[in-house]
Parts: sequence; C-alpha cells; structure tokens
Amino acid sequence: MSEGQVMKVMTPRTSDDAWLRACAGWTELLGPEQVLTDPDQRRAAQTATFATDQRVPVILRPATRAEVQGCLRVATACGVALYPSSRGCNWGLGSRVPVEDRCGVLDLGRMNRIVDFCEDMGTLTIEPGVTFEQVVEFLDQQGSRYFFNITGSSPWSSPLANALERGDGVGPYGDRVAHTCGLEVVLPDGRVVHTGMSRFDRAATATLHRWGVGPSLDGLFAQSNLGVVTRMTFWLKPRPGVLQIARFRVDDPAGLAPLIDAMRQLRLEGTLGAGAGIWNDFRAFSARGLFPWEHQTPPLTREDLGALMPEGGAWFGLTTLYSAHIKQAEGNAARLHEVLGPVTDTLAVAFQTQGSEEIRDLLLEGSPSTLAPFGDVSTAFAMMSGRPSVASQRSMYWRKRDATPGFQSPERDRCGVIWACPLIPLHGPQVAEASRIVEQLISAHGFEPLFSWVVQHERVAYFIILLIYDRDVEGDDARAMACHDAILDACIARGWIPWRLGIHSMDALPEGRGDTDALVRELKQLLDPSGVLAPGRYIGG
Repeated sequence: MSEGQVMKVMTPRTSDDAWLRACAGWTELLGPEQVLTDPDQRRAAQTATFATDQRVPVILRPATRAEVQGCLRVATACGVALYPSSRGCNWGLGSRVPVEDRCGVLDLGRMNRIVDFCEDMGTLTIEPGVTFEQVVEFLDQQGSRYFFNITGSSPWSSPLANALERGDGVGPYGDRVAHTCGLEVVLPDGRVVHTGMSRFDRAATATLHRWGVGPSLDGLFAQSNLGVVTRMTFWLKPRPGVLQIARFRVDDPAGLAPLIDAMRQLRLEGTLGAGAGIWNDFRAFSARGLFPWEHQTPPLTREDLGALMPEGGAWFGLTTLYSAHIKQAEGNAARLHEVLGPVTDTLAVAFQTQGSEEIRDLLLEGSPSTLAPFGDVSTAFAMMSGRPSVASQRSMYWRKRDATPGFQSPERDRCGVIWACPLIPLHGPQVAEASRIVEQLISAHGFEPLFSWVVQHERVAYFIILLIYDRDVEGDDARAMACHDAILDACIARGWIPWRLGIHSMDALPEGRGDTDALVRELKQLLDPSGVLAPGRYIGG
C-alpha cells in the first residue's frame, strides 16, 4: 500500500494524520498485502443487505492473536476505530458493516485454526475465522462420535461469531453460547484476558467448566464492544442412537396459542431437549422457492397465498428428539403424540438409527398429503445431524427476479434482508398477539409477513421476523426500514424487548432501569477510554 493509497481513505474526521499514521503502523505490522484500501474491497465491506452510509477507510487482516493486539495498540495510539468481523455473514443484521461511520474493519477470517479437540470430553477450541463447514469436516476426519450444532445460515459463517451474538442452532446445544467456555479476549489496549478456569496455567478443567472461580467474565464479551474474542471452547454432544424428527401442522390460524402452550409443557418436562421451529404459512411457502412472478405481483396477499397453497395450513412446525436407545425414542414419540396430537391437524415422527440410512416415518395425525409442504424429510435429518446447508439462504432472494445460482452473495446481488428479533414469553396468548400485530404491520408496509418462532428455551420464544425485498426497487430500502422500526416500536411498547440487534437497531432499546446502563458505560470507558473498538455496538458512549 503506497502513501497515495492511504491518502485516498482520509475522511474529514481525520483532518490530522491519524489514519495515515495508523495505516503506516498496520502496514509495518501486517505487511502491505494485509492492509486493504482498494476502493472495491472497501465498498464491499461497507455494503449490507439494506441501505447503509457508513464509510470503511481500511480493512485489516491479522492472522494471529499477537497481530490483533498490535492492530488495537496502533488504533489506540492513533485514536482511530476498528470494527471486528469474523466471516461477514451477519446477513439481515448488518453483514460486516460497522455501526458507526469511519471505522476500519478488523477482518479475523485468517484466524482459522482449530486449536484443540478432545474426543473423550467432547470439547473443541477454535478461532473466529473457523467456519461451520470446517468444523464438520474436521469431526468427520477425526471419525468423531460427536456432532456440532449448526445454524441455518451459511456453512461458511463463524460459530464463534454466532455464539457471541447469542445466535441459536439445532440440537440439544442449540443455545450455543450457553455451551461455551474458556474465552481468550484481546482488550482494546492490547492486553489479553482468559475467562473461567482457562485463566490458570495447567488448569485441568480449562475447557470443561464455564464459570471458573470468582467473578465470571464471559458474559461481558457477548453482544458487546469490550474486547475481541480470539479463541473459544465449544462443548459437543454425541450423535444420538436414534434421531427423530417430528413435523406438525395446524390448519386454524387461532391454533397457534394452544400449540405454543403445548410446546412449553414439553420443554419444561424435558421431553423436548432441543429447539423447535414454527413457521407461518407465508414463511413456509417462501421456503419452497422464489416469489411466484408468473402468477402474482408483490405484495402477495393472503388470498393469493390460498390459491398457491391449495393444501392449506396456517402453522408448520418441526422439532427433533435425540435418544440413546430405541425404547427411549419410542417413549418420547408417544409422549409427543399425547401432548401435540390434540393441538395439531398433522403430526408425523420419522426415526433414523445411528449407522443406518433407513428412515422410518410414522404418521400419527392427518393424511400423507398434508406432509407435502415439509419436503423431503432426509434433508431435515442431514441438518439436524449437524450437516450445514445453503438451502435456507435461498429465502434472501425471495423478491429477486434475476436470482443468481448459489444464493451466496446477497450484498452483491442487492437482496433486501432485514431482521427483527423480539423476545416473547413462551405463552400462547402473547405469541398469538405478537403474530397478529406483526402481520398487520408488515402487510401495511407492502411486504409479505415472513416470520417464524424458535422455541429454544423453556420460558421464552425467539420471534424471527424477516423483511425480504429487492434493493433495486426504488423506495423499498426506506419502506422496509420504516416497517422494521414500526415493528420494534410496537413490540418494545408491549415489553417484548429484542434479544438481538443489528447495526440498524443499536439505538432502539429503551433506557434500562436503575444504574445498569451507566455501569455498562463505565466499564466501556474503563476498558476502552479512547473508544477505538466497535463504537456504538450494543454499548454506547
């Protein structure tokens, strides 16, 4: 990188030579090939799946913890800001675009080592650039009896980043961050922190126990801007002796409330040890393919959907049972039937034993034709066994007339994708009310109401709301963001606070009670007095 290239990235905020000095320091540390200032590369880094105006002056690509420390020390010394990104697949929530303007991107993709693995204890320690696909391939190569809980996002996304965002996955460890420990964290001034028992040399339980002894620091570094996590240990579950996939359908729109209450019962009593997903009819239809341009023009109305889905169905669900023995599996299926049978119109449980490719499908309620919207159950078995897929990414192209094969570049292809993520009590009437309110708001703004419920916990539900549109349609960026804001306003007014935020919603939260917010800001000031690390990300100034 030449001095002329550096000068091209200067901004009014840096009327002095701060960025020039920083880039010179980073070039000396990383080498010119890892300090990127090419306009096309910077343009890609500042592009999300919705409208953004943040400018990225430079992209840094460290490969080691020591280089991360050096990058942050240079940033602190020069008073410029950096925004960490692991793989950049945070689609619908900002991709890798910083929250605030004029932040360099600290691209951790080259930190892609699997640091440690223990087959006996089922632990895996990785860096932020490791991908889901890489983990699955590694476990296959090891001939491991364990599987990794994947997400519906890209196979090339980062498990570590997903955990830090408190993302969810499939399987018994679907609440990903709750089954991690031993974080290695670089603070904004370059110091290094180890959490839990990993703070002690030769600790035998460094990868086995989350809390350690004394105050626990792990939570400070999830959904925050207090440090850069460069290493994390994940716990793994053994592959089950019998894997069961239950698919269920409710035809009456009013049937959501009793279904949710039944799911809460199954979670609380322990019959369900893994998450469940419940899709509304629009979301279920969108999973089949792209917008039906040959039949309709946007927005698709409920009457249009009825003509396109003559088989009907209001709510479509799927959950998984992991059992060690066939007798346990049969008992779980019987209990599932006992609880879900009265509140569903279709209920089927498919069985697959470990080491066999044969799938035995048992229809407990309904007729075979009502299972058609669920597609091939073997696809679900692959995913629930920890096999990543690109299938769900197709939905980002729902409104694109000229969708490209592969569905892997939503930013480049100008797909419009915005997520909203309210957290709702796992209580039937409240879930039904939230669904009604959000459907009305989305329809009023001219989009299809695409949403689902994820029952990952015993007492709360993740409300996953997708606004999908075409960024090439004039005015849709602004209209979609207005819809998103209206949804969050309506939910927050009812006490349904988001459990996850995007770069577009970091300022959406109401003021916290007591002195909580002030304490968090004091911690930020203590650890990052110059505000160089991810300013505006969850913790303001």
